[in-house]
Amino acid sequence: MEYEFLLTAFYLSVLSYYLGTLFYMIPLPFYSIKKWAPTLMVDGVFSATLVFTYTIILALIDYIGGVLGSNWTSFYLWIGFKTGIVATLLTILRIIGMTLSMSGLQFLANSIISSLISILTYVILSLLIITVVAMIITSYGARLLALGILLHAVPFRLTRASGAMMISIVIVFSIGLPLMPAFVEYVSAPLIVPGLVVTDYGLAYVVVNITDTVGNSIPYTLFEAYRLDNNRLLARYIGSREGYIDTCDPDKGLPSSRSYGVVVEVGGARLVDTVNPVEDYKQLNNTVYRLDLRYNKLLSIGVTRFIYLNNSILKSLTISQNHYTLELDVDQETAIYIVVQTSDTVTVYIDGYGRSPDRTDYYTWYGVELYSHTYTLDTGSHVVDLYIVYGDTETPEIDEVYYLRDVANITLTRPITLINPIAYLIFNLLIAPLAYIAILFSTSYALARLLGGTRPSILYAVTMGRRIG
Repeated sequence: MEYEFLLTAFYLSVLSYYLGTLFYMIPLPFYSIKKWAPTLMVDGVFSATLVFTYTIILALIDYIGGVLGSNWTSFYLWIGFKTGIVATLLTILRIIGMTLSMSGLQFLANSIISSLISILTYVILSLLIITVVAMIITSYGARLLALGILLHAVPFRLTRASGAMMISIVIVFSIGLPLMPAFVEYVSAPLIVPGLVVTDYGLAYVVVNITDTVGNSIPYTLFEAYRLDNNRLLARYIGSREGYIDTCDPDKGLPSSRSYGVVVEVGGARLVDTVNPVEDYKQLNNTVYRLDLRYNKLLSIGVTRFIYLNNSILKSLTISQNHYTLELDVDQETAIYIVVQTSDTVTVYIDGYGRSPDRTDYYTWYGVELYSHTYTLDTGSHVVDLYIVYGDTETPEIDEVYYLRDVANITLTRPITLINPIAYLIFNLLIAPLAYIAILFSTSYALARLLGGTRPSILYAVTMGRRIG
């Protein structure tokens, strides 16, 4: 189709040139008509030059864009990344809005959350429009350039202005639009972005169930979530006596869109794992999910009391009041650890014989005084009988770190913390891109003037003719 446009443009440029020659030759006493002769001849030569330099213009666009660093792939990746951030934040705001409504704070959801959602909708709409413009330029830029040359070549400058503007827009946007991410990020770089971690990792309200090797809940566990890329803390929560961790408080939550590392700890025994929210979360209702974690090497025997099985395999377990009977299989020599609080008394029989610990260690875990008995087991099957007399029970004192409030710096009781990241995104993804688009349009207009497309020549000729006549 470009060939047909260019061929037609060439014929029209030839027509303009010969019309100018004709106006020179015919004896007409009207200056308003005679003055078109040199204009038509010059326009014809200029339009023909644009036709013959069509491929040169396309090559210059690629060359200048390469010199300036234009890269359409990076542009589309940036657009996709930013659109994902806005979409994630919209989802987060809807989750927060539903949570506030369920918590009796519907007035906050209606007044603040709904307004922020509306604003972000305009942001994502502007990104969509910019994406559509970019797709038009990349897919149809060469065709639009040929069409602009065709309009530029129409005699008597009937469509010269629109043709010149189309040519200039194709040239300027093909070179300048891929540079928009660099401009936007440079302009907004000094700003501090609170809440960006949430736009990256998402938000979900989750009930975490932590169980031991036989499926019993482990009370008062420490749960920590970390970023996988730099091990930075995302959240820290303490479990309840019933053995679950409730992150459904509006200021809490856990990541929802990216995998993250977890550390589960009880009495110093640590379980390290990776959680993929998409695969590991189970939906309980519209706003709450469930995450199940199982500590296969640990057997809970009370509040901050447990048996760490290490590499032994638990074949059977019998519990009778304060008496625990474990049947263990050991592939190679290993040790088990019985951890209780210092006020407890423990008696251990292994294979029917009373056994003193090989080692006893005393330590403190978040304010809880504990001691650990170590027992070495040879290869084979063993029966371990544990009798425990419980003393006073202490519970750990842990400073929690809320994912939404402390890491993302978003506090629902202080709406300004929720508005800050929205304000940044409005500047970063709405105001700055629109300012850059305005710069491109003004540059296109200036280039169109150089191409001779700003003066309405027909109206000018009529006006001059009336003035002379």
